[in-house]
Amino acid sequence: MSATQSFLDLERFHLVGAGSDPTVANMFRRFIADLPRSIEEIRSAHDSGDWGAFRQKVHRLRGASLTCCFRMFADHLNEWEEPTADPADFDFSKIREIALCSSEAMERLLPV
Repeated sequence: MSATQSFLDLERFHLVGAGSDPTVANMFRRFIADLPRSIEEIRSAHDSGDWGAFRQKVHRLRGASLTCCFRMFADHLNEWEEPTADPADFDFSKIREIALCSSEAMERLLPV
């Protein structure tokens, strides 16, 4: 399995036409551009102990991640959504790394 395959849901990528439909490709690019801000909003809710906002933001980002074929990223966020998840275990450096690798893999697939 290639790095691209491990980070992205390639079957869904082709199903939604992200490689050929400019509208879908632009939506994916907007998602990638907004990703750092979205992660920062989650970190801020985490740091302030606002668990309702934290879970809401994680849930929203997870849904967008699945829509945009970021499989590994969504899987990691799913762990954070669990009611039994321990906030001390939330590794923001890991989520940023997965986001970066997923974004780079997606950029290679999107049409120029």
